Amino acid sequence: MVFFQWVLFFALLGLGVPVLVFVCQIALALLRKSPDPQALVGTENNGFTWTVLIPAHNEEGVVADTLRPLMAEGAAFSGRVLVVADNCTDQTAQICRAMGAVVVERTSASERGKGFALQHGLNHLASNPPDVVIVLDADCTVSASGLQVLASECRRAGSPVQSAYLMHAKETAPPLAKISEFAWLVKTWIRPLGWTRLTGQCQLLGSGMAFPWGVLQRFNLGSGHLVEDLKLTADMAKVGVGVGFLPSVQVDSCFPTLDSSRLVQSRRWEHGHLGMILTEVPRLLWCFLTTRRLHALALALDMLVPPLSLLVVVLCLFVSTGWALALVSGEMRWFALGSTVLSFLAFSVLGFAWFRWARHIVSIMDIALIPAFVAGKLKIYTGFVSGREKTWRRSDRN
Repeated sequence: MVFFQWVLFFALLGLGVPVLVFVCQIALALLRKSPDPQALVGTENNGFTWTVLIPAHNEEGVVADTLRPLMAEGAAFSGRVLVVADNCTDQTAQICRAMGAVVVERTSASERGKGFALQHGLNHLASNPPDVVIVLDADCTVSASGLQVLASECRRAGSPVQSAYLMHAKETAPPLAKISEFAWLVKTWIRPLGWTRLTGQCQLLGSGMAFPWGVLQRFNLGSGHLVEDLKLTADMAKVGVGVGFLPSVQVDSCFPTLDSSRLVQSRRWEHGHLGMILTEVPRLLWCFLTTRRLHALALALDMLVPPLSLLVVVLCLFVSTGWALALVSGEMRWFALGSTVLSFLAFSVLGFAWFRWARHIVSIMDIALIPAFVAGKLKIYTGFVSGREKTWRRSDRN
């Protein structure tokens, strides 16, 4: 019995760390004044060069919408646009060239994935490198002035900077997509808003990322990693390079409408994240212990917070198990109370975050769908144990 209680103690401790980080992140965000995405200042070029690098794989249906705000503003856009048409079998390259972008085409049957496309683009730029490189996905929209601000801030800071990157449910999407939009908002906007206030460190999110050329060229992006952005964040943190957050610049995209497409997307993201917890968090903690690099510690703690649905599942499991054990043995009441306190803290800050930032996304009626949304994710999490996703697969944009 004593051994079992020690097992429960360490399990509760293991849950408590990511939950308290999660609570701290959202609480600090709640205390911070929300940035105005329209309050863009400092858009002058200041004499440096910058390039928008867009990896694109069969994006003929969306890439024109991504390029149009950039190419149409003419002189207001002082950067260059380089599109890497990666293993494309459609009209992506032709569309981008017609709109005025520089296009390089890449074909490889074995090396497939966004990381390989990005490295190919960097290799192309190496002969005449810009001062700043901004990575933008081919299905995202952002203003030219917003990218100018992002490039200017990256140049000023001398380190990578991540913009706000929001994904939205389309009007034709099923109601569960609204829950996905809220979960994404928590991960990519609310939590970084609070965490950077405390640590100055956030995760790269895959799009709307600005890098000084001198920093980016130190790393090899050519891999088929499921979450190449998070892997790059970890690699940079280990050598003392942090990522800043600029929420006043907003990049927007949409979730796929089809449930099957969202499942492919979620499986790639969440299996990649869970895999990074197992492999990179110990390395980051060891890096902090041996080098005292705070960026490594801040990122390790941030990465420990699991996907929101999994966090909800684990909290509910701990609470129900705790009170079931407490009914059997009064000695287990401490575990039930500890689980309940952690759950109360997590759900409370989540409720405040919804009230402040997401009432227009998830209505009161939609909240009733959260259990179904979480239940739908269980297959993804059990699949991580039985057959983890290891190959990068693009989700259908439809």
